[in-house]
Parts: sequence; structure tokens; C-alpha cells
Amino acid sequence: QDFLGSWVPYLSSAVWALAFVTYLDRPFLDFARRSLLYAGALMDGRQHHGGDPVDAVLAESSSSWATATPHVVLELADRIVVGKPTGWEVDDENSSKSAGRGLLTAWLGSSCPTRVHPILLDRACHNGALHRLDLPSSGLLLAAKTYE
Repeated sequence: QDFLGSWVPYLSSAVWALAFVTYLDRPFLDFARRSLLYAGALMDGRQHHGGDPVDAVLAESSSSWATATPHVVLELADRIVVGKPTGWEVDDENSSKSAGRGLLTAWLGSSCPTRVHPILLDRACHNGALHRLDLPSSGLLLAAKTYE
């Protein structure tokens, strides 16, 4: 996994740079996509079987934004959309629950099995959170469940 972690950012940066200068060709893009999917599958600790990784399962959500706990809005095989109520922190390494706030990554870890989704325990990858919402804000949060 250390080896994968060392070259994956470089390949991602190369794809971005080539796309930025409009020099990204289809064969390289296909190679990069296959390589990153394979690396993600290995980092997740499972074999890569190809195919579309998105196996959509809509989760019913009768919760309102005013509820005291987050709720699943949409769950796919590789990502999850969470309704974040106000007062819940999209935490980082400097966060602490002692301030009386709920930590969203702790809630994610209890809602999704971390042995199947190790990214939820990986601080270097922000525990799967792909962006942040301010503490007083409510809204949708997108989180990765896999490294793919």
C-alpha cells in the first residue's frame, strides 16, 4: 500500500496536467483510468473485477435537515451522500468531540463497515470526506467509501 500511495498522486497529477494543456490522449487516459481503478481496488484490500463500480442503492431518508443526527441520502458502492445537520463537524486531525459537537467521520465509521471501507479510517484521505461544510451549515456531504 505504501508503494501504491507513492505513485498514485503522480499519475493523477500527470492526467490533470496533460488535460490542462489539452494534450491528454485517449490511450493514456484509458491506461491511467485502469491503473487508478486497479490501485484503488488493491488499497481497498480486494481484487479488481472490472465493470462499473457504481452499484446504486438509494437509501430511504425520511429525516429532515433539522434532525439531530446525519442521515444517508444516497449510497453507492464507492461513495455516500450524507445529509449533515447543523452542529455536526466535518472533522480533521485537530477536531475533538469535547466541544459537544458530533464528529461526522465517527458517524460515517459507525454507518459503514470500516473493515470493508478502510478509507473511512484513513486520516491522510480525510476519512473519505471529499469536502467540508461549516459547523453552522447543513447540507449534503459527499464521502468516498473506496480508494477507487
